[in-house]
Amino acid sequence: MAHSNNQIGTSIKEARRRHMSGDIRFAREAYRAILDNKPEHSEALYLLGICEHQTGNHADALDLLQQAADLDPNNPKIDNNLGSVYLAMGFNQLAHDHFQRAAEALPDDGEIALNLGLTLHAIGKDDMASAEFTRACALIPNDPEVWFRKGNHCEKLTQTEDAIACYQEAVRLRADFVPALQALGSLWVALNRPDDGEECFRAILSFIPEFYPAVINLGTIAHAKGEFERALEIFQKALSLRTDDADLFFRLAAIYQELSNITDAVDNFRRGLSLDPSNFEAWFVLGEIFTSLGDADEAGRCYQKCTEIQPDSLSALWRTDLNLPVVYRSTDEIASVRDRFTKGLLNCRQKLNLSTTIGVRTATEVLEAYTNFYLPYQGYDDIDLQREYAGIIHDVSAHAFPRVAQFIANRNARKRIGFVSS
Repeated sequence: MAHSNNQIGTSIKEARRRHMSGDIRFAREAYRAILDNKPEHSEALYLLGICEHQTGNHADALDLLQQAADLDPNNPKIDNNLGSVYLAMGFNQLAHDHFQRAAEALPDDGEIALNLGLTLHAIGKDDMASAEFTRACALIPNDPEVWFRKGNHCEKLTQTEDAIACYQEAVRLRADFVPALQALGSLWVALNRPDDGEECFRAILSFIPEFYPAVINLGTIAHAKGEFERALEIFQKALSLRTDDADLFFRLAAIYQELSNITDAVDNFRRGLSLDPSNFEAWFVLGEIFTSLGDADEAGRCYQKCTEIQPDSLSALWRTDLNLPVVYRSTDEIASVRDRFTKGLLNCRQKLNLSTTIGVRTATEVLEAYTNFYLPYQGYDDIDLQREYAGIIHDVSAHAFPRVAQFIANRNARKRIGFVSS
């Protein structure tokens, strides 16, 4: 049954009211009912397109908004929303074209200026984007979202003071504006002002006590300050909120290490790795823990995982091939480890890349962190292996310190032997 224009107008008005109040489901059904009776109702198409965009159905939104634009080609609001859909879909240039056309029709619309700024940044025109963000702030100065977006832009351009001012203005306009508080707190921490950052994160928790990112940030600040017991308490609170975050378990493990609670450190590393089994750093640190405990088997398994994750990692390869236990269970184990160590020296030498500055620096760092101190514990003549190992050290040192190496090579005086100890 066809509806009169008055009925449709009343339906549209009520649907928009419910839409503005957040009842998208009601609004969507109402717009569809109107379109069932009048398929070419441009306003209903436009508003239904907004509903679909707001619920993430961008393809349907694009189709509906395009139909509305075909019926009402000079409507800047439709252009603005088409731009928003294209921006959400990653079609930045198309988004820019629609926002630009909307801005030309409505030059005093702050929302359109903001959207144009966002898309100009997305296509790499940051100077023009800055101008649009500034214009948006002038047009709608009491909108905290606009200041927040300008702050984001300034921060990306490393305009730190401007970013701080924008975030502070957003928070002044709306004290519980969590995105601005989170961004401002993170920026304070990055600027080595943890107390100011902590103030922001505590403000967030005063509004949303279980806001997980703020809890994590507070724990991180406490850890950085060396307040390990407080950090542990905060991270345990975070654990009561989420148990599926591998990074949280790694943070807990690091705290337990600081508190010399190795058992709980290992347990939390294992729990984290069960969620994130490809985390190279966690496997590596766990390997270092087992090495310090004298558990070469467990350490070796951890380092082997590291080489599987990053086959080109020299530090992981070094520890996998040259890892030495303190105590052996049998002569067979000594023979097996010695064979691995012997082959490992050759393998490690082959993997050295001393033709680049980065390669030399990497090799130097690996040597600084490793010692073959436990090799004599095997009870064999180690002269040949020590010569091979010394050859690696010589090659790396000669590339790391070429002037010293050249000076020594050119000396005619008798050779001297010295001992260097840390």
